[in-house]
Amino acid sequence: MTWLLGLYPPRWRRRYGAEFRSLIGSQPFSIGNTVDVIAGAIDAWINPQMNVAVQSARAAEGETTMSERTMKFRCAGYGPAITKADQWKSVALMLSTTLVLTLVWMWLHVRTHGNAYVDSFSIMPMLVGWVLSMRYTHLKSRSGPAQLIFVAGTIGVLIAIFALTGWIITTML
Repeated sequence: MTWLLGLYPPRWRRRYGAEFRSLIGSQPFSIGNTVDVIAGAIDAWINPQMNVAVQSARAAEGETTMSERTMKFRCAGYGPAITKADQWKSVALMLSTTLVLTLVWMWLHVRTHGNAYVDSFSIMPMLVGWVLSMRYTHLKSRSGPAQLIFVAGTIGVLIAIFALTGWIITTML
């Protein structure tokens, strides 16, 4: 997972790259860890001054490391405290989003008489629901702008993938 270091700003990589490699290099690959590192990179680009300010405060306290706490890495044990209420909110958002988007997809499917392009989006409701629900779990400790960029970017990539899939399917038929 250390290849994700390339997502961080150059100044950040020069200052904290070695520490990042030692911290992340020992972590197993997982979706949660990947989301954690990508969201940290978004925060580092959006709020570079925040990381410097926190690091300065920690240095004054005698703490020499920054990655785990400043970047709020869950994989290092410093992530958000996810409560039962957060878990329920996440589940409710995922299920309701999935249900609404599935009904929209089904309506489009019926209206277009099983168009292959529309059908390529059939799995999209569940994935969008899952990505939106991360606001209460994986992305809880991240800033609002970082959450927005991560969620919107991920949904945009999903739309592009499914649109491309639909285009390929319709051109092959």
